[in-house]
Amino acid sequence: MLKLLQGELSENCHLYHKKLKMELVIEAATQTEKDFAAILPEHARVWIYAANRFFSNEETALINQKAQQFAAQWAAHKVQLFADAAVLYNCFLVLAVDEKAVGTSGCSIDSSIGFVKEMGKQFNADFLNRQLVYFKKGSKIEIYTLSKAAEAYKAGSVTADTAMFNHLVNTKQTLQKNWLAPLYQTPQFKLIESPIQEFAFKL
Repeated sequence: MLKLLQGELSENCHLYHKKLKMELVIEAATQTEKDFAAILPEHARVWIYAANRFFSNEETALINQKAQQFAAQWAAHKVQLFADAAVLYNCFLVLAVDEKAVGTSGCSIDSSIGFVKEMGKQFNADFLNRQLVYFKKGSKIEIYTLSKAAEAYKAGSVTADTAMFNHLVNTKQTLQKNWLAPLYQTPQFKLIESPIQEFAFKL
C-alpha cells in the first residue's frame, strides 16, 4: 500500500513539473515574487537565499535551469516533493515546497542547502551571508552590510520607510505580501537604527 501511494505521489509530482514548464513561461531577468511558484498553493513553505551580488541575465537563466532541475528531483525519503525553485530579481535564490502534499525531511533540507552551496561555488557568489541587507529604492535594489546600512540610516539615505527585503518570511503567501516591507517593520530595524550596534559591527 505504501509503495502504491509513493508511486502515485511520484507520478503526480512528474505531472506537476510537466505542467509547470508548460504554463509558467517567465523571463528569468524579470521574475519576481508575484510570478514565483504559480502552481504551488499559498501555504507552500519557502526558503530565501540572498546572494552577495547580482547575476547577469545569462547567469540568472543558467541558475534557473539548474534550480528547476533540482526541484524536479528533490525528494524526501525517496518520495518526490511538490517543489519549485528560481532566482528572483537576479539576486535571490528561492526554494518552495508544498509540505502538506509531501513533507520535507532532514535529508531533503540538507540536499537543498548542498544545492545552494554548489550554486554559490559555480557562480562565485555567497548565498549564506546573513550580515547583508537588501533595500529596494524604486526599481533599484541595493545591498548593504549591516554596518553600512547603519551609516546610511544615520546619513538619511536610508530611512525607516525605505523598502527592505525581509528574508524571514516562510510561506508563498507571506513572500508575496510581506517580503518587501518598510525598514521599521523588519527585525533588523533596531540593529540599523542603534548607534551602539553600528559601533559593534565595526569591532
